[in-house]
Amino acid sequence: MLLSSSLAQARNWSEYTSKNFILQTDASGKKTRPILSNFETFHTVVLFVAGVKVPTVLEPVVIVMYDLKRDFEALGLNGSIAGYYHMTEEGPRMVVGPSNWGMRRSQQTILFHEYVHYLMFNYSDFDNPRWFSEGLAELLSGTRIEKDLITLGVTPGYRGNMLKVKGKLDLAELLAPIDGTKAALWSGQFYATTWLLTHYLKISPLSGDAELISQSREYLRLYNKNGDSISAFEESFGEDLAVMDKWLIAYLREGGLTVLEMARPTAEVAISRRKLTTA
Repeated sequence: MLLSSSLAQARNWSEYTSKNFILQTDASGKKTRPILSNFETFHTVVLFVAGVKVPTVLEPVVIVMYDLKRDFEALGLNGSIAGYYHMTEEGPRMVVGPSNWGMRRSQQTILFHEYVHYLMFNYSDFDNPRWFSEGLAELLSGTRIEKDLITLGVTPGYRGNMLKVKGKLDLAELLAPIDGTKAALWSGQFYATTWLLTHYLKISPLSGDAELISQSREYLRLYNKNGDSISAFEESFGEDLAVMDKWLIAYLREGGLTVLEMARPTAEVAISRRKLTTA
């Protein structure tokens, strides 16, 4: 495979391949192989938590990961963009800049976020509302994958601080169609609240409140049927938004949100490597 720029010639670019991913990068193998292994584990986590069913054989997602800031800057992106996902004629692509470039988040977190969007957009049974799409990506992108352990539901510092300082949005605001004039004012609160609500709906059921799983699915079914997020939400959960707001505030203040730990699969991930060249 050829790179479409002179980066491979100017820098030491390689391609690493696993079952579901192709990673093109100028980073070292020591840094790259753990990321690719973590991605394969994360793939399994997303399918488990989101309940998404995918074909046995997927088209590999190509990840382009820049290790050098100056090369990422050369793409001419808005300075606040740390990474992005897009479809090409050759299939799905994710591009990410160096760690801490543009946001206080790691490359892996940004890539995890974009990968959730990819799976949900292509394989979800439903057309998901924006709050749910972003909330699930925010929630799962914070998954911690260590040598023997997977941890779900840890509160990211930047989202936790937003909830502590500004509080959450009311559900009526969260579920309503996005108002472009307001978006810039409460973008941080929007993402923090989507994270909190999705945590409540997806993580707490795994620790015991199983009814939320069927209620959440019914909400998505009704939303897809009539397009009204608020009425679908109230009908599915059997309460009006004001009551649900109180539940969510109580959940946030319980003294520690649910965090789940599970053993990481022990099977070794097969990864191959080859050098890339320019056209």
